Order: sequence, then C-alpha cells, then structure tokens
Amino acid sequence: MTTRDQKTIVNERREIARLVAIAKQDGASNGYSGKRAEARTINALFLEVTSNPKKFEDAWGVTMHDISAGGISFWTRQPLPINNTIYIRECTEYNSRPWIVAHIRHRTRALQGQLIGAEFAVATQEEPAPWIKRSPTPFG
Repeated sequence: MTTRDQKTIVNERREIARLVAIAKQDGASNGYSGKRAEARTINALFLEVTSNPKKFEDAWGVTMHDISAGGISFWTRQPLPINNTIYIRECTEYNSRPWIVAHIRHRTRALQGQLIGAEFAVATQEEPAPWIKRSPTPFG
C-alpha cells in the first residue's frame, strides 16, 4: 500500500464533508446509532466506484444509501469482497470530483443487489496530537 500525502488526505476529508452536507440538505437522519461513532444521513446520491482509479472504464455506478464522516453505504450488483480497498466519488458529467479511498467492512445481500458498508480510509488515519509542536532542532 502506498502512503498518501497530506494534501490528498485533506482533499478527501473536504470531499467527504461536502458529500455529507449534500446528503443532509435533502436526506433524513438514520435513527439507528448502534456502534457508530457518528450519525449517518440517508440520501440516494449517484456515485462511481472502482478498485482502480487510473482506469476509468473499470468504474461503475452505484446508489448511495447513507453517509457519515466515517463511512458510506451503497447499493451495487457488483460482487465486492470484505476488506477490499475501493475508490468512491460523486458521479459528475466531467468526472471532476476526487476519489475517496474506502475499505469494505460489511456486505448484505438483498433483492436489489448488495448493500455495501465501507469505512473511509481517512477516518482511521492517525494524526499527531495538535498540541505537540515539532521542532526542527533538538534545542528549538
């Protein structure tokens, strides 16, 4: 797995916040909290998913079921194994939105396909505590 730079992580977090905001505009709050750290918003946005973001022809359309800052669920007919890494973005005319990295955590089979639950990679990204100041020299 390659290490992603800080700019990519910031852009992914910004895109996740944008998708959550869009979902909240017209969506409804998911009343079930269960083990979730953050409330999810139910809204059916059209998204693209791929396991290879460098090959556009490998992407396919899915319908979002719900989203939070920590993860997303969507409906698909594609078989997706648990723990696979996928890339998700909002479907736009010019493919202008950035890809968001996610890891599949659960899969529920249903009549309309599979409901996939994925955790955003940036949700588990470790960061240094904000109060720790890094000094360029040992005596700085």
